[in-house]
Amino acid sequence: MFLWTSKDLTTVVIFAVLGLVYTLFVAQIAPLTGIRGAGYLFIVGHVIFISAQLLLYYGGRWRFLFSTILFVLLTLPTYFIGPPYDILARVPLVVTAIFGDMLFNSIYGFFKTHNKLLLLSIMFSLIFHPINQIFTILYYLLYAPQALSGFLSLMSFMLPIIIIESIVGGHLGYKIFERVKVFHSAVNPS
Repeated sequence: MFLWTSKDLTTVVIFAVLGLVYTLFVAQIAPLTGIRGAGYLFIVGHVIFISAQLLLYYGGRWRFLFSTILFVLLTLPTYFIGPPYDILARVPLVVTAIFGDMLFNSIYGFFKTHNKLLLLSIMFSLIFHPINQIFTILYYLLYAPQALSGFLSLMSFMLPIIIIESIVGGHLGYKIFERVKVFHSAVNPS
């Protein structure tokens, strides 16, 4: 069933706007430096938002997807994941959000009943970005082979940083969830 409360909608909008603010004031600095791959140094902030919001949706389906779509629309005029107003460059993130939403919310109940949400948060953070990179590789197939080759060499170089930032971001996202859930669950007892 597709029943959302006003709290669900508010949470979706708040995380999309928080992602926009982080992109504008922190992550957007990387492309402006001119250093290829510098944006991967700021993944930790996005991982924190992804982990915290998925946990705060308490297994509610499609909230993460809609938050990601709203985030992508809000960041269109920025240098997030490519040049401003390049919709095609942002499609891999939306496709990843579809798969991520289905995966996370399908296994959320199991991890919640076994009190292992920290493990779920870290595992999902480690899975989300490689899946996003796979869909980004498919996006690069639309361009010249040199673009794909450059992306693959950059990814192989930055992969350890992405893994470390995913673990740290998943852990910090869980800690934020732990702090916020007291106030959040007062409105949404589950």
